[in-house]
Order: sequence, then structure tokens, then C-alpha cells
Amino acid sequence: GVHLLACGFWIGGLAVLAMLFRRKEPNILLALSLFSDWAMVAVLLLVMTGLINAASILLGHGAPAPLYLGVLGAKLALVAIMLGLAAVNRFRLMPRANDRMIARNAAFELGLGLTVVMLAGALGQLQPVL
Repeated sequence: GVHLLACGFWIGGLAVLAMLFRRKEPNILLALSLFSDWAMVAVLLLVMTGLINAASILLGHGAPAPLYLGVLGAKLALVAIMLGLAAVNRFRLMPRANDRMIARNAAFELGLGLTVVMLAGALGQLQPVL
């Protein structure tokens, strides 16, 4: 449940930020700063609960299914890209108040996040072990 709530906060927050960028919110940097602080907590929870979930599914139950591992690997690669974009936004672009690049990266991050959610749904339908 914590994993799903943290994911919902991260992806939902990105959607709200996209709407704020679109309407040219004058306090966008304040919103970004607040979201960024809480998103770091959400991402930490995502990583911890994701590791626990993967370990409970894959360890000790037989050989992992190759298709399951492939989809999981794709999901993790997209999450790594999302984390990279988030770090660039937080530590490079926010201090420079580069709204345009932050908006572009946030929109790309949101698209990746929606893809990650679809891959997570696919994982729920796959046999994890042989």
C-alpha cells in the first residue's frame, strides 16, 4: 500500500505541476520547491518498498521467469531515468529558476511515470518464477 501511495503522490504531483506550468502560475518555484521536498520522501519510500516487494517475490521461490525479469528491468530503467530528470530539475534547474526546462523535464518525467505504472500492471499479470 505504501508503494502505491508514494507512486500516486509522485505521478499525481507531476500532473499538478504540469497544469501549473501550463497556466503560468506566478508562484511555480514555490510549488516546485514544496513538491521536490516531499517527492524525495516519496521516492525513498518507493525504493524501500520496491526492494522489499521484489525480494519477497523473487527470492527463494525458484528461478525467476525471464519475461518477468525483462519487464521489471524495463520498469527499473525508466524509473532511473525519472530519478535523473528529477535530480536535474531539483539541483541544477531550480536554483537557476529555469522554468521552461523544468516544465519540459517534468512533462517527460510524467510520461515515463505513466509508462512505469503500465509496466507495473503488466508485472501483476505475469508469472514471476518458473
